[in-house]
Order: sequence, then structure tokens, then C-alpha cells
Amino acid sequence: MDTPLERAANDAEVHRQNLSETLDQLDERLEGWMSGMRDQLKAPERWIRRHPLIAASALVAVGFVVGSRLQEPGPLKKTGPILKNLPKSDETTTL
Repeated sequence: MDTPLERAANDAEVHRQNLSETLDQLDERLEGWMSGMRDQLKAPERWIRRHPLIAASALVAVGFVVGSRLQEPGPLKKTGPILKNLPKSDETTTL
């Protein structure tokens, strides 16, 4: 018959083995997930390497659109006529 000390030692060993198996399973799942994430992150790079002219054309188009948007009159240029009609500092009245 097992003594309480031997039973506790056996239970601890079983528990330790279960933890080790669980950690191994988690490690395998994590490695699989990380491998998938690496593949997803490298997909655009692989596409650009396969189609460099399309990628360069897309970059030029984006640059053209951004550049043309920056040259449009902004809110400060549109308020020019309003600012011209405001009284100058020497024309203001004091109370």
C-alpha cells in the first residue's frame, strides 16, 4: 500500500508530466501561428518582387494624387477675401 508521501510524489509527477505535455502543445500551436503570421507579413514583399513595374506604377500614381491634393487651395487661401474686409488694428474702436 502506498503511503501518503508516495501518493503525493506520484500525483506531483503526473501533474508535472501533464504540464510538460500542455506546454509542448502550446509551443507547437504558437509556432504554427507565428509561421502563418510571418507568411502573411511577407506576402506584399513577395508580390512586389514578382511585379516590380506594377508596384512602381502604383507608387507614382499615389504620389501624383497626394501631390495634386497638396497643391489645391487650402482653408487659409479660401479665407483671403474675408480677411481683407476686416478692420486693421489702427481702425478698431476702443470702449
